Amino acid sequence: NYMWIGLIALFIANFIGGALSPLFVKLGIREFPPITFTALRFIIATLVFLPFFIKKRERLSLKDNISLSKNSIFFSINVALYAIGLQYTTVIMSQIFYTLVPIIVGILSYFILKEKFTKNKIIGSLLAFVGIIFLLVESIQKQQSLTFGTPLGNFIIFLAVTSWSFYIVLSKRLTGIYSPITTSFYSFILTMIILGLIAPIELLMRPFNINSVTSSGIFSLLGVGIISSAVSFSLIQFGIKRTTAFSASIFQYLAPLFASITAIPILGEKPTLPLMLGGALIIFGVFYATTYQYVKRGIRYMVK
Repeated sequence: NYMWIGLIALFIANFIGGALSPLFVKLGIREFPPITFTALRFIIATLVFLPFFIKKRERLSLKDNISLSKNSIFFSINVALYAIGLQYTTVIMSQIFYTLVPIIVGILSYFILKEKFTKNKIIGSLLAFVGIIFLLVESIQKQQSLTFGTPLGNFIIFLAVTSWSFYIVLSKRLTGIYSPITTSFYSFILTMIILGLIAPIELLMRPFNINSVTSSGIFSLLGVGIISSAVSFSLIQFGIKRTTAFSASIFQYLAPLFASITAIPILGEKPTLPLMLGGALIIFGVFYATTYQYVKRGIRYMVK
């Protein structure tokens, strides 16, 4: 029973991450400049997380603060680039790109953490990157921005995905030392500070009238600040505690599907056969590189 409850929690958390969070950001950056919107998002997220961090009462030295802050820079780069890139591409394309994270993490782990890079990972990585190249070529050759986005937007999203992958790899060194609440809080507060310092420069270059913000913009800001941070994070931690980290990773393949549920009817995005083929190739490549061996092992165990 506990496992099913955990799986439901993971499903809801990944639905928020795939369907709601990108939608909130996409709607929000229509009314707010992207850096300003993201800075405000993490002011809210930091305030939401503050009681949990205080309750944890984890004692941190100056060295701890420096380690956590250095690692959080990649988190900040990721969310900033994502908000900027999403102006020029589609929610569905962005979520397809984020399914690449396990493969990029595997490549980075090989060089940074000296982890093994197996034959499955090599084959899966090649398949996934063929899919990415296919989608990028489609976005260059065809004027279908509601399907493939633009080359600029897709490139910025890819940089965001790479930065997020660096954050995950470097976080592996910290997870055994600090709690998830502590690492997340530091990521939130550092992002709030860094983007808070950049936002005034952005506002000078792109004047912003707060009176033009509608209820949709405010709802998007609150949604991404509260639902996409505190609620989603809590559900993921709850789900992993009652299942496994492997179970949590399985749901990543549903992100493009979740994105389609909101992006097609609300944002008017148009998935086409080439988009679905490219996305399927990427997802299959990631699955083969990171998950296939576990599924194969499980089937063998069941047969025995």
